[in-house]
Amino acid sequence: MARYLSRRRLVSASFATLGASILLGATVAAPSSMMASAAAATQSTSPGTSCSTPAPSSRAGGGRSGIGGIQWGRQRGSGAACGGQAPTSPATPPSPAWHGSPPLAFHGGPVTGTTTPGELTVTPVYWVPAGFSLPATYQSTINTFMADAAADSGKTTNVFSALTQYTNSAGAHINYVLHAGTPITDTTAFPANGCTPDSGLIWPDGTKYSNCITNGQLLREASSFTTARSLPNTDLAHLYMYFLPEGVETCFTSANGAGGGSCSINAHGGFCAYHAFGAPPLVADMNYAVVDSPLGWTCASDGGSNTGGNQSPHANIDADSEISIASHEIAETITDPTGSAWWDMKGNEVGDDCGYVYGDSLSFQGTFGSEFNQTINGHHYFIQEEFSNQDFALVKSLACLQQEESVRVTPTTGTTGAAITVSGGGFASGEAVKVSYKTGLATPPSVTLCTTTSTGTGAFSCSASIPSGTSAGATGAHKIVAKGTTSLRKAKVTFTRT
Repeated sequence: MARYLSRRRLVSASFATLGASILLGATVAAPSSMMASAAAATQSTSPGTSCSTPAPSSRAGGGRSGIGGIQWGRQRGSGAACGGQAPTSPATPPSPAWHGSPPLAFHGGPVTGTTTPGELTVTPVYWVPAGFSLPATYQSTINTFMADAAADSGKTTNVFSALTQYTNSAGAHINYVLHAGTPITDTTAFPANGCTPDSGLIWPDGTKYSNCITNGQLLREASSFTTARSLPNTDLAHLYMYFLPEGVETCFTSANGAGGGSCSINAHGGFCAYHAFGAPPLVADMNYAVVDSPLGWTCASDGGSNTGGNQSPHANIDADSEISIASHEIAETITDPTGSAWWDMKGNEVGDDCGYVYGDSLSFQGTFGSEFNQTINGHHYFIQEEFSNQDFALVKSLACLQQEESVRVTPTTGTTGAAITVSGGGFASGEAVKVSYKTGLATPPSVTLCTTTSTGTGAFSCSASIPSGTSAGATGAHKIVAKGTTSLRKAKVTFTRT
């Protein structure tokens, strides 16, 4: 990492109390007034409402119900409603650039990806009882993404690298190391409806809800299922992502959408997914992707302001939409597994503040309709960005990242005057990037090696030579620094002068 924030921003006393009240292994019931307020916020947006309508809180009942990272659905075709268009030149930036009330503040709780509790293993669980089905390609595409995210662990070239700036209570930074658990199918029959299924066509293929399960029922199934199979379920290092088939609604409580409850997509709005942190095991509720519901809602990429429509690099918009949502929930489980670590003054976590933000249009690659903004382990994805406190402190409009800024030098050693190539990524699209050599001298302290312009994806490369004469400084290690002139992002690498 090129830089770390050491300052924590204060939040309201009520939120600080909230963070302290969420304890590992315990769920505090949300006051009914808070749940009613969240439900009212959910219903305040209806098809046709301005796309600028603020989303409800991403934490149910202010977070005290053990539910966070709620990815709310958006109006169908929100991108067009907000003036979205097909990628053009110059870049079309997302609007808004971020949501919530950042920066994220640390509330003292655990994170994953540190020595304790350890690196996160993400296991997809497909809950498909008799009478239900999930497309094989839907599952295989999601499984490939999980394996790719794990294979790319430690790299700075994808969205998960933005998480390494966040720390635990000891100040240790999160490591980007994911493990892909073996996908599992859970064929246990769905429990009796804990809530009444909402009416109306939910999916464009004509599917309606036939079952409705509550968050409590989901958590009980995850606990009993993993226990019966002797799977790790008593720590914070294992996340079980429960993918549900079409026809299954989930609600936080027994109240459905029509009754003022917070539920998956229905006529009153609703969510696409969430992660639960009431007690181990860690669970994410992953409803089947809702893409442009006849009710007027979507969980797909056309909910972004500048995508120009749905982007599906795998020609499977359901799976591509679910993958972006999955990345959101994984990132938030890493930075806030128990609801007591990293979130902003609105209660938003790292993924919430960049929900439906995919970068500026020049960062999109491929053919319109099947574009991608991430290449992970050689495969292409169209995934929302993640929030960076570091970049918010520099240029607020560039706080959502597709990847952490990075710089490389080839070769890494050489004599004075040696020819080198400097390359990197993570900078703003089309900005000037200046590369400097730190001499270690009082005069001059640095020498500019080259200046170049980053591509639409934020990558850059330029050729230069190590300084000669007295400006080369002493033999040994020297820093080569790449700095963006507009984003102010900065990355460093070591070159050893022999």
